[in-house]
Amino acid sequence: RELHDTVAQDLNAVSMQLELARNSARSGQIEPAQGHLASAHTIVRHCLTEARESIWNMRSHILERTDLPGALQTVAEQLSAGRGCEIRTRVLGRPRRLAPAIENILLRIGQEAISNALKHAQPSRIELELTFEEPSVRLLVRNDGAPFNPESAATAT
Repeated sequence: RELHDTVAQDLNAVSMQLELARNSARSGQIEPAQGHLASAHTIVRHCLTEARESIWNMRSHILERTDLPGALQTVAEQLSAGRGCEIRTRVLGRPRRLAPAIENILLRIGQEAISNALKHAQPSRIELELTFEEPSVRLLVRNDGAPFNPESAATAT
């Protein structure tokens, strides 16, 4: 509900800024139009940040139906479907349920790591390793794709 209200308000503000920009442009006033477009851009970026944070904090429905290893496997299969990438999930130690917030965070981290690997490294294989120890848990994600190059990433921004 909070996400809906925030996003709706932000989208209304963007709509108003775009309408003002259009009216300014029609009357030949370029500088005010640019200001309205800049405001709309700022609002959209804020809206994206808020939406990401809200979504990140929501508990995944997958975790309501299965445990963390099963949820990671399900997400991996969904993300890799049709991409020709084999994803293997390995569980070490004795699996146990964790606090809901921790399970959700680990699932989101795994999801993001898989997504980034598929998007940027084009791997043929991704391995997820979930290790349960007392009192900790560790998630390791490896792939055989192109390695990350921090130098090229810095020049891409």
